Amino acid sequence: AGEEVRCGLPTPPEGPSSGVGIGSARQLVFQNLTLEALPLDPDSSRRSRQVFNASISLTRPQPFHGEIRLVLLNHQVARRLGLAPQVGDEDLLKLLSGRQLPSTAQPFAHAYGGHQFGSWSGQLGDGRAMSLGHVLGFAPDDPVTETWIRWWPWELSLKGAGKTPYSRGGDGRAALSNAAREFFAPIFLESMGVPVCGTLAVVGSDSEEDRLMRDEWYSGQMSMKKAAITSRVMPSFLRFGSAQLAAKRQGVAGLTHLARHALDVLSRMERHDDASVKYLQRLRQPVPKALRRDCFFVALDPPSCAGQVGEVLGGQEVLRCLLQRLVQRTAALVAAWMAVGFAHGVMNTDNLSLLGTTVDLNVFGFLSKYDPSWAPNHIDDTARYAFGAQPEIAKWNLQRLSDALTGTPFLADREPDAMKWSTPGEWLDASIAAQEVDNFDQHFERCFVARMEVRLG
Repeated sequence: AGEEVRCGLPTPPEGPSSGVGIGSARQLVFQNLTLEALPLDPDSSRRSRQVFNASISLTRPQPFHGEIRLVLLNHQVARRLGLAPQVGDEDLLKLLSGRQLPSTAQPFAHAYGGHQFGSWSGQLGDGRAMSLGHVLGFAPDDPVTETWIRWWPWELSLKGAGKTPYSRGGDGRAALSNAAREFFAPIFLESMGVPVCGTLAVVGSDSEEDRLMRDEWYSGQMSMKKAAITSRVMPSFLRFGSAQLAAKRQGVAGLTHLARHALDVLSRMERHDDASVKYLQRLRQPVPKALRRDCFFVALDPPSCAGQVGEVLGGQEVLRCLLQRLVQRTAALVAAWMAVGFAHGVMNTDNLSLLGTTVDLNVFGFLSKYDPSWAPNHIDDTARYAFGAQPEIAKWNLQRLSDALTGTPFLADREPDAMKWSTPGEWLDASIAAQEVDNFDQHFERCFVARMEVRLG
């Protein structure tokens, strides 16, 4: 199998094309692409605080006290990082538990806000996750010939690795049962053609000292649970809420800077098929080229507006392009969810990816029988995020993103600066933003029909 060589980045050892990977985690090469691209919080402590004029904060993992063990490992995702881990790989365990990090890794937590269950919740951020940086690995270029792209940057995140500046009252930990659910779901979704955050592994501790008190089913009954850390892999963990908080706390200049970065990541993603595209190989009838382009996350040729993210696009054009790509990608994504009977369960704006892929698989579920009113989230008393409501909620979230891009005061915002944060500047024109969001319905309907035709034959 072939591979594409790119200039300007350190050369990783042999990868997936050789069939063996690079072996030990100690050989991973990290680049701090997010730290270089986005404004950094000058306070490097772990203390809980409000963060202004920054999109990321440095932090450090809090390793388990007891002996760590590898509970689950996804070899396909490991292959994307160039890894070929062996049983008992101590270097991998130390890395994925945060116990020993390479000198090139600089852990950080993302800052973002969000509308939760319809109301603006202010600053949220990565309360129990932290990214170690971008691993220079590999990405599938052609799922048919199995050619690979070398030096592909994957953001590696540890969920459950301890407190961050955004943990608020939480302990920054995750229970093993929840980690296992989040590990298995992406494997199924990707196999069904749904773009999703990759899960690399789950590591855990059996030590009593590391156990957590959790009300797992929101029944009012607390019990001790084993702790675990899930390692997740994506091009970037930016969310709708990243843009929302940037608009409020960094103004239009900071928002546009973040949007350029998001589009730069998107343009790189859109040059190649998503891993979920391999699903199309199993179909008896080929999907028409136009539908593949718009609904199945294949490589875009010619490129979308994201490919012009450099100096070609001005401020308002950057914001419009981000909204345009998110409308189309989110419509195609939710259509894919609906076609496989998947309910995300917590479609707050801080739980939707700014790249238009599936992330934050916490309280999801799958239909056992068709019921559009079914909601998998135990605390969703009004079924706001019911299976059948997902297209409507996705569009509502895009409207909230549109508010951020146009400098419009946020809906249900009770913060003191609710009517003060939008200062004059090159915000996206509100009428243009409304036109872009209105395109969601036709994109969704077209992609949903295409997905259902594929499923029904």
